Amino acid sequence: MRRVLEQSFGVATGSSGSLHTGTYLQINGLKGQHIVDERCWIVKSHHPTRTPKVLQFHSDKALCVVRNPLDVIVSFATLCNTLSHSAVLDFDFAKDYPEWWNWWVKHQTDRICKYYDILFADCIEDKDGKKLNPIHFSRFEDLCDEPIAELTSMMKFTLGMDDLSGTNMERRIGAIRDMGEKATDTYKLKEHSKLKQFNTKRSMFTDDQFKYVSEKLEKWNWYFGYVKHDNNDRTGFFEYKDPKPEHVESFKAFRANNEEKIKELASGKKFSKYHINGPETETYDSFVEDELLTVQYPARHYA
Repeated sequence: MRRVLEQSFGVATGSSGSLHTGTYLQINGLKGQHIVDERCWIVKSHHPTRTPKVLQFHSDKALCVVRNPLDVIVSFATLCNTLSHSAVLDFDFAKDYPEWWNWWVKHQTDRICKYYDILFADCIEDKDGKKLNPIHFSRFEDLCDEPIAELTSMMKFTLGMDDLSGTNMERRIGAIRDMGEKATDTYKLKEHSKLKQFNTKRSMFTDDQFKYVSEKLEKWNWYFGYVKHDNNDRTGFFEYKDPKPEHVESFKAFRANNEEKIKELASGKKFSKYHINGPETETYDSFVEDELLTVQYPARHYA
């Protein structure tokens, strides 16, 4: 995502994350790690997830990438146990560490739910009438399947324009299209991602674990279109027999949100700034202190 944005704007992206956890990305060309000031225009953050030594900043608008939660749960487990975005494990969480894996699936499902709850309350539902940052959602799966269409939508949102025709950005997007996969290379992708294969880790989840994820994230699975509905075979990773009418109505509603926010920004509508990682903004810890050793138990035990 950051590499795509850097190719689009020609400006290094920043990051609120600490260099203790971001050195690997910096070595791989993302030189804006731990920089959130005027030297960069777009800043990566895991807000509202809170990690040690993160920087605070005020944002004007937010781009958010989402993914099939089953893939997220496996991918983040691998990252935490290898500190690498591209490493492949020599062991299997579900088979070799089933007790840990059961804890991890439920722990991460709860965290994902909390993430969306906070983000939606702040940027979509606007219960306090603060008109916080407009937000644009992109699915990882769509970025793989239709990268130029997704990039065009993101750029309209970021620039506050409902038409990019004749602009330098249109030219730059065309150049990115012509570069192909080289435009987005930061680190080596896993084989299933390069082949655009999704939901490849479903077999790692027991029926009870899958049910927990499905039930806990039902609202968000409908909103982001991860449900078997209306011929949605490509990203229909979950199925609900008797869904609530409001959930069915919200199917892929993130797209309507994106279009609405692009129109509002293009019309000149103003929003309040969002204090990312700020003390008055609701956040939560990725892991509390007594969980830190547990998180990397498989890697430590295997080593």
